[in-house]
Amino acid sequence: MTILDDAAGRLDLLIGRIGERRLALALVLLCVLLRFAAALWYKGVEPLAVENQMVAVALAEHHGYAGAFRPDSGPTAHTGPVAPLLMAAVYAILGVETPAAEVVLDLLGAASIALTFLLAYACFTLLDIGRTSRLLALAFLCVVPMQISLEGREASVWEFGYVGCALFGLLLIILNADLAGRVRVPVLVGIALGVAALEVLSPSAGLASAGALGLLLLRRTRWPMWIAIGGLTLLFYVALTTPWAMRNQRVLGEPIRSRSSFGLSFAIGFYPGQITNPDERAANVDRLVALHPHSQGGPGYALMNRAGGEVAYNRKLAAETQAWVRTHRSEAAFIAARNLQNFFFPPPWLWDRWETGPIRFRTTLRALATSVMALAGLLTLGWVLWARRWRFLYLAAVSILVAAPYIASFALLRYRFPVGVILTFLAFAGVGMVLSRRRTVAAAIRSTVPA
Repeated sequence: MTILDDAAGRLDLLIGRIGERRLALALVLLCVLLRFAAALWYKGVEPLAVENQMVAVALAEHHGYAGAFRPDSGPTAHTGPVAPLLMAAVYAILGVETPAAEVVLDLLGAASIALTFLLAYACFTLLDIGRTSRLLALAFLCVVPMQISLEGREASVWEFGYVGCALFGLLLIILNADLAGRVRVPVLVGIALGVAALEVLSPSAGLASAGALGLLLLRRTRWPMWIAIGGLTLLFYVALTTPWAMRNQRVLGEPIRSRSSFGLSFAIGFYPGQITNPDERAANVDRLVALHPHSQGGPGYALMNRAGGEVAYNRKLAAETQAWVRTHRSEAAFIAARNLQNFFFPPPWLWDRWETGPIRFRTTLRALATSVMALAGLLTLGWVLWARRWRFLYLAAVSILVAAPYIASFALLRYRFPVGVILTFLAFAGVGMVLSRRRTVAAAIRSTVPA
């Protein structure tokens, strides 16, 4: 037995003595404390004025969904209907941008990160991943600062932590239903409602949860149920988004059911500079500064107003980008492939996106470690599927479908957050499987050797 095998055995004994649940709870609490401390370190109790936060201010001050780019920029559908609501509620209760409100938002953001990790841990428990592997993965996510600025500083204003909670919560219900074998109709109806609601909060996560629901229907029901639950999910989505669409028709002139920002993201991700500029970070940031209405240093806000407003501007950008893609198919295919690569194997510049100097050494190490973890996770996923452990198809579906929309725009660390969690758990599961296999082989060899 190797030193690594011996260490794994000792660790398993230690976990047994302390208790798995106690260790998991301690790690999750530590995660919250570390993220909250990071939020205070990076920004104190000052607000982070991104689009979600600015719309939340407008909502708390009874101006409706407005002011995404400037306080006076008018009605918006840029953030969607759900993302700013929790922040707006906190501002309405504790005061707009007060220290107390910012502290509560930081705590909620930190808690959403920790709860995401805990729900993912529960999912991997149902997938029969070894206890030690699960706890090591949870410890790594909770303690190792791979993207501590994102999970601390930005979790209070962007919705990725809450999206992670909802996605893994739905996945946990789906895995439980799959294990039960025969799925009851009320459970399927509840999942369909959850999928529709998540689609309103995050189109990419909603798509991923819809894929997981579809897989559950294929595995555990017959075709009439596929049609019934698929139609019901669509009906729920229409019902949930119709008030938002009616509002957008009234104030923006178009019945947008989700967000108005696709054209902007598409145009930032696909343009000639993504090919000609050797600095990928500069290609992304320069284009964003040139087009985004929220950018204080660029002409984007004036361009939006000149185009006739938010909706017309996004429509114009989408049409121009589609025209470029049609005439530059090979370049567009290259950008799409690189977007997919950046999603699963993020380059260092995604950590230092807004830095002006060279990529920092610690950033390079983080990117390398993240890519190694992603590769190990993908290899493990391929291995378990090769071994016909078909419930892991749910993880494959979620990972692919979360990534899919960003192939048509660009990757960011917060966009890949739930997939990064999945790949981390898979990586540690793979190591655990290799060690377990080694111990099994060694025991078999010893049993054949005469005493």
